[in-house]
Amino acid sequence: MINNRDNAPSALCVTAVKSVGNKAGIYVHFPYCRRKCAYCAFVSTSDLSSQSAYICRLKTEIEQSEYASPVDTIYFGGGTPSVMLRGGFTEVVSALWQKFDLSGLTEFTAEANPESVTPEFLAECREIGVNRLSMGLQSASDEILKRIGRLHTVSDFVRAVKSAKDFGIDNISGDLIIGLPGQDEDDVKNAVELFDGLGLSHASVYALTVEEGTPLYRSGYKTDDDREAELYDAAVEYLKKYGFYRYEVSNFARDGKISRHNTKYWTGADYYGFGAAAHSLACGKRIANTSDVAAYIAGTAKPAVQPLTAEDKRTELIMLRLRTTAGLDLCEYSRFTRRDLMKEKSDEIARLLRLGVITASDNEIKLTDKGFYVMDSVIEELL
Repeated sequence: MINNRDNAPSALCVTAVKSVGNKAGIYVHFPYCRRKCAYCAFVSTSDLSSQSAYICRLKTEIEQSEYASPVDTIYFGGGTPSVMLRGGFTEVVSALWQKFDLSGLTEFTAEANPESVTPEFLAECREIGVNRLSMGLQSASDEILKRIGRLHTVSDFVRAVKSAKDFGIDNISGDLIIGLPGQDEDDVKNAVELFDGLGLSHASVYALTVEEGTPLYRSGYKTDDDREAELYDAAVEYLKKYGFYRYEVSNFARDGKISRHNTKYWTGADYYGFGAAAHSLACGKRIANTSDVAAYIAGTAKPAVQPLTAEDKRTELIMLRLRTTAGLDLCEYSRFTRRDLMKEKSDEIARLLRLGVITASDNEIKLTDKGFYVMDSVIEELL
């Protein structure tokens, strides 16, 4: 077992997080999958018959949107955007170009599952300007992949990555889940070595949560928290070995190639969500679309709107900034709240320092690698 150490994060990643800026991002949710995975609790459906109607509704929502700020990132998530009807991507992106100023677009990500990464999908991605793919490997074991209901093999993942690079899309992220049934450290090691060998620029590593209502939950499977932590430690160390540095609790980048879009969520920039279950942050309000796909298509469910109070914003400033290795900028906190966190929480900060879960200076507070495991408790202490 590799021992985890609190190494300093890559300066490139910290710089990249701080340079994301205040332009808005756009998220488009595509809820369709060929089959729902055993662990998945996201809003998705394997009934593909309503795709055309869904795409039409997306275009209408975009056209009727009142959002107006310039945008520099787009993210298509799901579900599985790579199963979208051919031409659907182009229709939705055309609607976005007609509505928004995308002239400063720097990052356009599409999620994909390996088995549905076809030449036709990649050609359309290239045509509409996708320059980053996020692909789910989840495990480097075909046996585990089959057990959790994935439709692809490890070989499919390799083929998909190589095909994407052949089409000129070489900024690729891979997903890995920790705590899957039958998983051991060799699986974690093999997955990270595969990411390295294929030249991936980014990795997202998620600890499995067995959600009620999923097939995995119904099977009676339970995670072992201690074992999961050991495997996550191993993943962090293997990723460091191959040059992937943590910049957010679950995200690791090479050469500063962070997910600029996702970083907007953690640094307070506005983002505009379109589609079923999509969320937005705009004009000091959080807006949530219905998670009912049929109701979304019909246009019968109004979004839920939550105006953010000053205390809501203060809470989110602490909670979201501490998710990143850039940490909480105390000068920003003071400017925003007119309060001095170091004075208000001096006893709590001293205790957290003794526990080794944070580092602190006059300018910032950051979680250590150890601190990321108890992030919620640390945040609660500082609120």
